[in-house]
Amino acid sequence: MILRPFAAARPISHLLRRTHKPTPTLLTQIRTLTQADIDDPGMNGGYPNPPAQKRQFRDPYADWWDKQERRNFGEPVHEDHDILGVFSPHEYTHFSAQKG
Repeated sequence: MILRPFAAARPISHLLRRTHKPTPTLLTQIRTLTQADIDDPGMNGGYPNPPAQKRQFRDPYADWWDKQERRNFGEPVHEDHDILGVFSPHEYTHFSAQKG
């Protein structure tokens, strides 16, 4: 027994004739560099990015303004401060791989 909606359905060939034409406005969105992109390639607003040095390897006996974080007042922090800070996991440097 064939159900009536299936028997009266149109063939799929009429769907194949329809094609989607992209609008020309979508094709005109081309990314160009502006002068601001050229002047600030890091896109951080000109913030100075100091070298990546873990706070663990800084001198613990130096006269730091913040003794726990081993940093001076007004010193810029690296953009990866969460990885390079004192509270990040410490690197184990007591033995080399050859001795271990």
